[in-house]
Amino acid sequence: MSIEHLIAVMIVVAFPPVNLFPILYGVGAPWWRSIEGQAIMIATTGLALLIDLALMARVADLSEPTMNVLRVAVFGVIILGAYWKLAALLRVQYLKRRQRA
Repeated sequence: MSIEHLIAVMIVVAFPPVNLFPILYGVGAPWWRSIEGQAIMIATTGLALLIDLALMARVADLSEPTMNVLRVAVFGVIILGAYWKLAALLRVQYLKRRQRA
């Protein structure tokens, strides 16, 4: 098995869970009510979009400008999710320290 084939298999195997999680979480949990829930939703959606983009690049015949726009959008969501997770972590740590004092 070549490395390209292995990567293609890994992308296909990753596709269902990384796409199902934000859908099921979005439908089944009140994620918008807390910064932690929002961070989980944004970060997992960014991961799903990244896997979707990798799969799309392999199966769809999209022009380079179109792929560049999609890449920028997906990485924007990933960056937003990373900062949101960091903010949630810092908030939780701050509140724990404050409760101890």
